[in-house]
This record gives sequence, C-alpha cells and structure tokens, in this order.
Amino acid sequence: MKSSDMTFDGVKAAVVLTLTAQVLDTKTVTLDSKVYTFQDSLTNVDGNVKIGSDASESIDNLVAAIMLGAGVGVAYATAMTLHPTVTAAAGAGLTMTATAKQGGTAGNSIDSLETLTNGSFAAATLLGGGPDTNTVEITISTEWAEVASLQFVGTFTGTIAIKGSVDGTNYVAVGVLSAADRSTVATTVTAAGVHELELAGLSKIQFSNSAWTTGSVVITVRSVRR
Repeated sequence: MKSSDMTFDGVKAAVVLTLTAQVLDTKTVTLDSKVYTFQDSLTNVDGNVKIGSDASESIDNLVAAIMLGAGVGVAYATAMTLHPTVTAAAGAGLTMTATAKQGGTAGNSIDSLETLTNGSFAAATLLGGGPDTNTVEITISTEWAEVASLQFVGTFTGTIAIKGSVDGTNYVAVGVLSAADRSTVATTVTAAGVHELELAGLSKIQFSNSAWTTGSVVITVRSVRR
C-alpha cells in the first residue's frame, strides 16, 4: 500500500505595504537585500520601477517588478531580475502583500524597508513565519501490513514528529529506524532520508512539525509485509 504523498513547508512570513498617496520620484522599497527605486522617467537598471498614473498603478508596477509580471520595459526596467526570496500580490485599496517564498521562521528575518513619503510597511521585517500547523494522518491496512517505509525528500531545517495510534484516536510517539545505518531509532526526523517503522498493530500514523526554520519536505509512506 502506498499512501498519498504529503508536504510540509512551514507557514510563510508576510508583511503588508500600504500607500497613502502617489509615490514620489527616487523613493525606494527594500525587500530582503533587493532595492526597488520608483522613477518618473524609467531607466534600464535592475530594481527601477516606473511611477504609474496614480498610486494604484504604482503598486501594480511594483508587484510586476517583484514577480517579473507583465510590463517589462514599461512598468519596470528590462534589466529587472526575479526576487530570490519574496513574492508579492496587490491587495485591497493601495496595498501590497510581500510573502516569503520559503515557509518557516527564517522568513521573519527578511527586511521590509522603505523611504516612502506616502506609504509604509506594517513592520520592518516579514512576520508570522513558523511551523506548519497541519497534522497529517495516514491509515494503515492492519490486515496484512507489518512494516512501513517512510521516505523524506527535500532540503529543510525543521523537525517532523511521528506518532502512532492503535485505536485511531489516541496517539503516542513511535520510533523509526534509519535505513542509512540501521542503528539509530528516533521519534522525530530532521533531515531527508528513508526510515522504517514497525507497525505492531498500528491503525494510523501521524506526522506533524514542531519546529520549522526553512525549506520543504515531501513524505511518502509505503506499508508492506516483510
């Protein structure tokens, strides 16, 4: 029996930029280390954004610059490069939400700064990044399954807790054996790899993350007879 794959990638940090009026020439917005400069007359330098006909269009041009959306050479410089760590989306009114590409607490260290006369970020860094609060439960066919292989694929800094249940309601921590050295047993996983779990009558396996800094992991479960 092969389960559906599941993914943990943490909660992504975010912050809102709000304009109160039209942006002014040479004013800047900084996300992480990348600086965006608003210009009345657009010049072809990475980071330069054209001031729109009104504040709403200026927000849209900034979003397009961050995402490399429509308007290259008009809304933003042709030389613009994709932001490496942040995405952006226009919100209600004169707002834009910047969101970390990777979930976890690392996103809380991404700077959100500006020199705007007519606008500001809600905070000086992105906020709210942390562990994924989802808990994933896998049902095991107890009629024939004896052992489960658990594969964790991805680059991440975080902790996946593993629990098992016989009655399908109450869960306790269960130990998994590393396939790499066949000697290490642990109730949590913190790196990519393959592990083995003795099912011993378990009807369900539960996965959750208790700590998450950055990255994502895909977990695949296969239960078999010996």
